[in-house]
Amino acid sequence: MMTPYSPPPPALPPRDVSATSTPRIILYAQTHHTPAGATISLLPLVTKHTGITHVIVAAFHVNDRPGDITLNDDPPTASKFDTLWAEVAWLRGAGVKVLGMLGGAAKGSFERLSGDDESVRLLAPASTRPEDSNQKCTILSTL
Repeated sequence: MMTPYSPPPPALPPRDVSATSTPRIILYAQTHHTPAGATISLLPLVTKHTGITHVIVAAFHVNDRPGDITLNDDPPTASKFDTLWAEVAWLRGAGVKVLGMLGGAAKGSFERLSGDDESVRLLAPASTRPEDSNQKCTILSTL
């Protein structure tokens, strides 16, 4: 036997979107190139006035060896990401908060990220650790 149709509840009143409750528009960006290798630009997010507030660049994979961190399958310093990093700087200059997602399915991610302080400290190669007097600003720390 069919039950009678119930109308939907009344619409909720509009939410207050004042300065204390600013909405956020967040994009998770994990595909940075087409299958043919062309760069997928992030710039339309600001040039097309989308209202974007945050971009999460993903995925920084923690691999098995200490310091072996890749952006998807390649080192974040690979030339294929030059445009991405230039656009990240442009987005930040436009006021967009850019974050990186650390983790993923690579062997080592769960083990290192759920380990003790020493295993997490070993994520960074020796040349980027704070105790190294020649420390350079790394891509991960500038996001």
